[in-house]
Amino acid sequence: MACLALAQEPVYRLSVEAPTRELREMLTRGLQLARWEGDAQMTVELLRRLAEEGLGEDQWIRESEPFDRRYVRIRRPVVITGGELTLDQLDLQYDTYSKMYQAPFQLKANGGVLIIDDFGRQRIPSRDLLNRWIVPLEKRIDFLTLHTGGKFPVPFDTLLIMATNLEPSQLVEEAFLRRIHYKIQIHGPDPDQYAEIFARCCDERGIQYDHESVLYIYQEYYGRQGIHPRACHPRDILDHLVDIARFYEGKPVLANEIVDRACRSYFLDDVRKE
Repeated sequence: MACLALAQEPVYRLSVEAPTRELREMLTRGLQLARWEGDAQMTVELLRRLAEEGLGEDQWIRESEPFDRRYVRIRRPVVITGGELTLDQLDLQYDTYSKMYQAPFQLKANGGVLIIDDFGRQRIPSRDLLNRWIVPLEKRIDFLTLHTGGKFPVPFDTLLIMATNLEPSQLVEEAFLRRIHYKIQIHGPDPDQYAEIFARCCDERGIQYDHESVLYIYQEYYGRQGIHPRACHPRDILDHLVDIARFYEGKPVLANEIVDRACRSYFLDDVRKE
C-alpha cells in the first residue's frame, strides 16, 4: 500500500516540535505487533540488527508467558529517508570487507512503515523511484540482486508513505499516481489551531503565553505581508525569540519588539501570498 501526503509545506514541518517522529509514533501505535520467524537463513542476531537499524532504538519486547521459541516478538519497524535517497539504496549493497549485505530501506521496513520525506527532491527522478516500485506495489513481492548477478524474491509488506510539498503533476503523470491509492492534502492551521500550537510551544519553552502577540503576528506578517501561516512557524519564531533573549542575557518574553526581531530574522521579504 502506498500513500502520498500533499502538503503546503514538508510534512516534517507540520506539527509542534518533531512532526516526523510524531507521525512515526502515530503510525506505529495504529499497527499491531509483528512476529518474525528465525531460521537457518536469518538468525536472531541478524533480526536484532535489522530491527535496530530500522527502528533506531531497542524495540525488543520481553515475553513473560511461554511462547514458540522459533518466533521473536518485536515492534513493527518504521524507516524514514529523505532527499538523500538514491536508487542503489533500494537494492542489496555488498560490503567486500565484511562480506555482508546492507539491506535496502524497503526490506528494513518490511512489515512496518517506510516514510519518504521530501519526495521529488531526491537526486534521482521521481519517475525512476516509482518505476523501481511498480511491481512490488502491485504484486507485493520485490526482487533483490546479489553481487554475483543472481536475483531472489522477498515479500514487500510495507506501508509506503511519501510526503511532498510539490504539485503531484510536477512529479509524475497521472498513470503513476493511480498506483498511489491514497492522497492526503495537509493544509496550514487556522487561527485557532495556530494559537493552540503557539501556546503549546510557549509552555515547552517556559514562556508566558500572550494571545495579543499571536494577533500581532497575524496582523503584521500574515495579514500585511500575505505570508501563509504554517504549523512550524510558532516553534521557529519562539526559537528565534529565545536565541535573541539569550544573546542579550535576558528572559524570553512575548514583547512586540522582540517578536518583531524574531519574525524579521525568520520571514523573507519576498515571501508573499501566491
